[in-house]
Amino acid sequence: MTQKLSTSPQADATSTDRRGCGARGMRCYGPLAALLVALAAAPGVPAPIGTAMANHLDRVQLHRNSNRGVPYLPLARHGQSAGASKLSMRVIRKIQLDGDPLQNVYSNVRPIDIDGDGDFEFVQYNGYRFMQVWSGSGQKLWRVSTGGRLHNYKAGTHRDTVAILDLDGDGKQDIAHCWTQGGRKILVYRRGRDGKVIHSRVLNNDEGQECQIAAFRLADTRNTLILVSHRLTSKPSCSGGNYIDTWAQTVAFDRQQRQVWSTRTCDAGHYAYPLDANYDGYAEGIFVGKYLLRANGSVKCKLLSWPAADHVDSLAVADLDTSRRGVEVVAVGQSGLAMFDPDSCRQIWRISTSVVRNPQHVAVAKLDPASSAPLLIVEEKGTVNRGKTFIINGKGKILDRQLTVAMPMQNANIDGARGVDEHVGSFGTITDRKGNVRLGRSWYWGLKGTRVRETFRGPYPTSYDRWQPFPLVFDFDRDGRDDIVTWGQSLLVVGKKK
Repeated sequence: MTQKLSTSPQADATSTDRRGCGARGMRCYGPLAALLVALAAAPGVPAPIGTAMANHLDRVQLHRNSNRGVPYLPLARHGQSAGASKLSMRVIRKIQLDGDPLQNVYSNVRPIDIDGDGDFEFVQYNGYRFMQVWSGSGQKLWRVSTGGRLHNYKAGTHRDTVAILDLDGDGKQDIAHCWTQGGRKILVYRRGRDGKVIHSRVLNNDEGQECQIAAFRLADTRNTLILVSHRLTSKPSCSGGNYIDTWAQTVAFDRQQRQVWSTRTCDAGHYAYPLDANYDGYAEGIFVGKYLLRANGSVKCKLLSWPAADHVDSLAVADLDTSRRGVEVVAVGQSGLAMFDPDSCRQIWRISTSVVRNPQHVAVAKLDPASSAPLLIVEEKGTVNRGKTFIINGKGKILDRQLTVAMPMQNANIDGARGVDEHVGSFGTITDRKGNVRLGRSWYWGLKGTRVRETFRGPYPTSYDRWQPFPLVFDFDRDGRDDIVTWGQSLLVVGKKK
């Protein structure tokens, strides 16, 4: 059921600054990048690698929950060089962190442009306990803090999400996030340049609950909506559990923080993903787990073979089967692994749970230089004995299976060679189609900062306590290749392929 609460959302084009930047939510990167963006937007022209296209940044700023997979973008090109079998990295930036070492490593980080100059700063936050912004050179620009909740250390990989976008129309980026005030959980739109509150409102949730936020630009309305997961307050309750983590109720807000609609999405899944079939940065729909929502919040369809009392763990959208028209949708979870048609949510194929046991994570990457189609990388849940990772094509055929090296995360262009994508998994591990490691974690694992004394008192002293598992992967220095940003107890580092 969708409850419509606002009937006339305002136009939502990003404001243009003195250089003519900001159109359609894009960033300012000079005339060459602007030309590449224009070419990418032209009908029938594939998006070039490493441009300043809005959706390249969207998957690290607007809608990112890397533990549940990062949206696929078509980066590699058929017939071009596949690059070297092994990659090496050099550190191009170090930021000395301060404060509590475990709060640092269990924090989350997002890139942000607080002054509209095209250079990135970093937002660091941990639950509702603190939020602060670091300059690209390592200076702390501002900090706010409360006595609120921290991310759950024992959960290891779980982090609250935020959205980074221009919320007040000044051409500079801001932060949409959850916070606490007077024992109540609130939604805050916070100014990026100084941390001042733009808007705030009470959320209908307990103060101690996690925060799941995702923002999308919608093709139908050209408006941006900020979605916030809620527990369901109406009856009947959700049969599989009434949890924020699985988006029991999806509530949409505009950039003025007006509530636009609220939709019952019982047992949906662990996050929300754009259905952007032409990769222009405007979504034709939003998959909130197994539900495909329209811009007005109504449910277009639900993945038809997915049980009502089960949720989707991860989901991916891509043109995986080139013999079919358009993109397909693949969902994984306790119920299994299946591909669906997004026009109708009808199942195309399914792989039995006797073959892939309790699939938990899925990513898409072009890993075969001889094929134009990307492949699925699907990992069994970590609790499965001798869990495996499967390489699967768009027809549902298993091409390879290996003991899991890393949790699948996203495709990227790390080395500039366009024949294949880099598949980046947990801890920044890059693997090829056969599961061979092209890049490990040794380039950063032994680094330490000088302001914080590191500790072994956490629950995972040799893994998640040392460095967080899901680095940011994006073009930090705007040279056309993706970089890797990761952080630990005492240091944030940016790495670039040598």
